[in-house]
Amino acid sequence: MADNYAIPPTISNTINYFVTTIIEDLFKEDNNNLVLLFDFKEEKAREYIKALFRASTTDEERIKIFENKIDNPYSKTAETIVVKNYKEFFELLSKVYELDVNKYIEHEQSSYRAYRMANLFRDLWVRTSEMDYVDINRFLSREIEMYQNDIFSEYNDEYYLGDYNSDEDIALTCHNKISATWDECPYQMIFGLQSKRSKDDWSTAYFTSFPDYELPKVRYGIYEENGKLICRIGSIQKDILNDVEDSRVTKIAKRMRYKLYNDEGIEPNKMISLFLFICLLKSKGINKIEIPPMYPLDYDYHLMRSKFLANDLYENWTPYRIECEPSRFEETKRYFLENFEQEDKISKIKTEDLINTALKTTSYIETSEVLDYDNRILIDIGNFNMGTIRNQFLGDLYSQVGSRTGKNYVKRMTKRDYYSKESELLEKLLFNN
Repeated sequence: MADNYAIPPTISNTINYFVTTIIEDLFKEDNNNLVLLFDFKEEKAREYIKALFRASTTDEERIKIFENKIDNPYSKTAETIVVKNYKEFFELLSKVYELDVNKYIEHEQSSYRAYRMANLFRDLWVRTSEMDYVDINRFLSREIEMYQNDIFSEYNDEYYLGDYNSDEDIALTCHNKISATWDECPYQMIFGLQSKRSKDDWSTAYFTSFPDYELPKVRYGIYEENGKLICRIGSIQKDILNDVEDSRVTKIAKRMRYKLYNDEGIEPNKMISLFLFICLLKSKGINKIEIPPMYPLDYDYHLMRSKFLANDLYENWTPYRIECEPSRFEETKRYFLENFEQEDKISKIKTEDLINTALKTTSYIETSEVLDYDNRILIDIGNFNMGTIRNQFLGDLYSQVGSRTGKNYVKRMTKRDYYSKESELLEKLLFNN
């Protein structure tokens, strides 16, 4: 297998790679990764792991440091994950890896590369809460269930949801994708506004590769609890570089925001994305949404990421390279300014702001009820309909999208279809005006 491809997702490969590479990377405090330790409670587990690492290197100093960390897995500067059953731990971790491989290929229609594998093993722990530190196998079991519950796979290619404004020839679209390994949940639903590229009926309209205006992504995972499906919503966030410059669509998007303006500082576009997503959940018979506990390691990850971005900007962007790639440098600089030393802001977005967005959005649905305020926010949205939506704008969205959810979607061309019909598409875009 070529070096740039990941190793096959078997238990033996998972154990070998995790023990000989990842554990050491995670306890290095001078690295660009999270700092994280593992407390393997079983003595036979510790001896097995140390023997496996010793067999992988002749560097006695590395071996000494590694064995010390395995035998003394606690530090004032790092979190520690407790592993009570190491065999089950590696079986579950291998299954998560296998599912990530399969789902990535299914969603992205491309090969699973080694960097994705390494990122998964290093970054997966960002999704843990403090309760997960002492029951990590339960966390991995829930991750497996959320990967397996790809309930919106029919939207893995962008779908036309309905008309936002038929007079303006603007469509609402959605696109289900696998998340990055460092994101809070396995999947993300992306809603967007798209200009119609054909004068025909929507059912024969062509769309470009990306929305003209992208609403914040809803990152989610679905699992079962007490016989009921619950949708965990890890974050609602917008990428800063994704919008296409289309002044007409952008103006319409801004008008959408005004219709949900509030004095509480809650971003209207996030409310729109969440409401649209709730409509999709309703179509699948899922009426409970969960805002999970705080992710402590997520803060540490963004602190590390901030340092990495600074190093990348100052070390890799020489005056000569800036002169050769000015537009790319401007994008890199913009991304840097949006993310450098923003860990407090990002943490607030994923905790307080997310909770307020969920509570405010569901407050417009008369049938909604908050069931749990303890270690999480659990909301039952109920069996709502047009008559139980308190906001006129959201009611209008529901009339366009919610009433047809799960029935009259029109499938967008797949990536394969797109490239095989490239000439036909270009002809229609250029001449069918």
